[in-house]
Amino acid sequence: MRGRRYRVAVSFTLANAGGTADLLSVAPAANKPLALVWWQIAQVGEVAEAQEEEIRIQVTRVPATVTAGSGGTAITAANIPPVLRSSAVAGFTARYNDTTPATSSGTIVVLDEVGWNERATPLKISYDDEDCRPDAINGESLVITTPTTVADDAVVQITAEFEEVG
Repeated sequence: MRGRRYRVAVSFTLANAGGTADLLSVAPAANKPLALVWWQIAQVGEVAEAQEEEIRIQVTRVPATVTAGSGGTAITAANIPPVLRSSAVAGFTARYNDTTPATSSGTIVVLDEVGWNERATPLKISYDDEDCRPDAINGESLVITTPTTVADDAVVQITAEFEEVG
């Protein structure tokens, strides 16, 4: 893949209200497949917290008929040009902190799963081999999600870089 790079960066409260939360999700535009180049997560609200947690985080591809998550917020991706600043706008849409996760008429595929100790921040995951990057095409979504509930609210920051072709 050699395309334009875009980055999203958000900060929000991950609530312990219960259940799975989509931390960040992107839906590619028609004829513009995208791949996740790297992402990182940090916790900034409980630096002196004695209740340490190991949080499961998954990168998933939601195929087929996708129903986007809800309860979160849309975000605009920033263009990261390789040489000169460009006015190109990302074709994909992005959301963060969806308290109701995305669903699919197909089988959701787990592409990566990591454990994150919220006090050991930031955690950065990089997909250096272009052929092994989590990717999605039109009609799918790429989602960074936590399939478990956090013990107590945490203020998290997520930054992710995507490459879009088309």
